[in-house]
Amino acid sequence: MLLLFPWGRRHAFPESFPYGIKNERLRKRIVALMFSGDSGAAGLTGTPGASLLELWRLRKVVMRDMPAIRTPALIVHASRDDVTSLWNVHYLQKHLAGPMETVLLDNCFHMITVDQQCQDVVAHTARFFQALGLGPESRTPRETVSGASPPDACPPSDCLTGPGPK
Repeated sequence: MLLLFPWGRRHAFPESFPYGIKNERLRKRIVALMFSGDSGAAGLTGTPGASLLELWRLRKVVMRDMPAIRTPALIVHASRDDVTSLWNVHYLQKHLAGPMETVLLDNCFHMITVDQQCQDVVAHTARFFQALGLGPESRTPRETVSGASPPDACPPSDCLTGPGPK
């Protein structure tokens, strides 16, 4: 936290290998896009210090208020996350007041929504909401947008790099 005052606010903390992605082909593609200068395509090459400072401020508020949160929660985390630890999962399990379900993924890194188990993330999320009665089948015809199909939550396995290793 001390690094963020005052120098760190203007500094970017660089991303590093393996960039949160276990799938080698996808990682190569994402890294090339990151360093192409188009941050909209795959993200920044580093996290701005000002963003980290805001994250720490938000974290403080959320941690303080967590015992009052009773909303059902789905906690999905990579068991071998290269950015953060399972401490976060344990903290949420201990401090959230509402019902929760935890899913640990064993074949991906930090970027679970694009890495090798992105389809598992989609499936667990859909099942979680369906169990709460919030799935698409619980909508009335009036609530359904005609002619629209739901967007893919993650690219097909061969969209960016071809099927990844399992």
